[in-house]
Amino acid sequence: MEGIIERELPGYQVNLIETLGDNNASRELSALQSGQIQFSLLEISTLQTIDSQFAVFSIPFMFRDDTTINQFGNSSQGKRLLSSLAGKGVLGLGYMYGGMKQLLSNIPIKEYSDLRQLNLSYPADNPTDRTTLQVKTTPVANGNLVEALKENRINAQEATYEQIYGNQLHLLYRYILESNHSARTFMLSANSNFWNALSDYDREVFLRATDVALKFGNQLVVAGETNSREQIRLEGGARKKRMSEVMRINWTKQLQPLWNNQANLIGQDLFGAAFDYSHQLHFYTENFPPYNFEENGELKGIAVDFLRLVYDQTKYRDMGLKIELKTWSYGYQAAQNGPNIVLFSTVRSPQREHLFKWAGPITSDQTVALKRKQDNISIFRAEDLNRYKVGVIRDDIGQQLAREQGVKPENMKVYSNADKLVSDLNNGYIDIWIYNLAGAYQFFKKFGYKSDDFTNIYKLSESPLYFAFSPDVDDRVVANIQAAIDDVKHTPEFEKIIQKYQ
Repeated sequence: MEGIIERELPGYQVNLIETLGDNNASRELSALQSGQIQFSLLEISTLQTIDSQFAVFSIPFMFRDDTTINQFGNSSQGKRLLSSLAGKGVLGLGYMYGGMKQLLSNIPIKEYSDLRQLNLSYPADNPTDRTTLQVKTTPVANGNLVEALKENRINAQEATYEQIYGNQLHLLYRYILESNHSARTFMLSANSNFWNALSDYDREVFLRATDVALKFGNQLVVAGETNSREQIRLEGGARKKRMSEVMRINWTKQLQPLWNNQANLIGQDLFGAAFDYSHQLHFYTENFPPYNFEENGELKGIAVDFLRLVYDQTKYRDMGLKIELKTWSYGYQAAQNGPNIVLFSTVRSPQREHLFKWAGPITSDQTVALKRKQDNISIFRAEDLNRYKVGVIRDDIGQQLAREQGVKPENMKVYSNADKLVSDLNNGYIDIWIYNLAGAYQFFKKFGYKSDDFTNIYKLSESPLYFAFSPDVDDRVVANIQAAIDDVKHTPEFEKIIQKYQ
């Protein structure tokens, strides 16, 4: 930032003033408001003292990482916050990520109820830097942390990995719960009067310089987090435990009363925007024509086109729809673990019911047994399949139905995708392929085989196809998608999609 300004605006001289100290954030804010300094990187927790809306960044478990924070910061609501303090002498130019906070303690934390045993320290001279977790807190003067721990006045603390390593906290505490429960966030700010007095050209240069500074700063923090975590691993000390998705979901449920209070404090619109950006969905799909497939680098199909229509009907449309092509096995495992993963097109079966949350249906799907027409194979009941070599795709509903209906593992050959399987079926290396009927014929066409050379000889099931959400996805998000599905299914556009791929 300094180099750009002094190179392009020689009339300005940049003087970098040493920070007034972590425990003197309010003095730094006052200096900026009065014009004593023109720019400052203010911690968001300090800004909450003059505008409660900034508490949105401190809501526990609202934001998961730097990506979700940056997405919200770049949203219309995030940008509106930047200028919300202009009348009080502070104009925000952008946000900088300061690292996710972890929970250090001298007792193991396994359940949310264990928080009752904690007494968290916070800087005595900076009460704004106080945890938003619902636990007991005690102010500790700078430099008195070791003494407070020895006297059992505190037994826990929250800190980013850079703070943990920089202050050697991993050697003072016994446990680190990698909770990522909130973030240390900053706003690069200018004195409003100074900024408004700039010429258009000068302001453009300052904006460009601050943009470079923020990007560089964010990169440094992310790299610093990674390095600090690795150094802690090498040095030992506190025992680290990563918070599981199940644990995160349970804690978030316990914190719902706090979330409701925060929503009332900062406003429902602002809270809703933060919630939406922090719960942005990532859609995974596979090559499964005619429902979802890639052609000439473009994702298309009944389910893909349907999803685009559905997404346009939701409040998430401005955030952009992200669809990634994955192998079925990868997507199936990812959707069970999250976070915020949606897998489609997925048969909703009793075996899968508890693994996901569901929205749909998209359309119906037949799972059948197919063979080469030239082969003398007849199937009258499921157990007849055991007389042949059966090809299935790993974790596909075909594999699950075959197993459920009695096909023995030694009679199944499992593939990661359809490419090799179709070739083996055509060449007689396997006798039968259990798969979706419409999808199978699309693959025959794709690989240049004649559809008439294959035939369907047995139907294992007929099931509707759904969007399968990872368990961590909030019920409100699923309900919003379901409502849009119900609306779109009754439109002429949906019928046009079906006809397009018939």
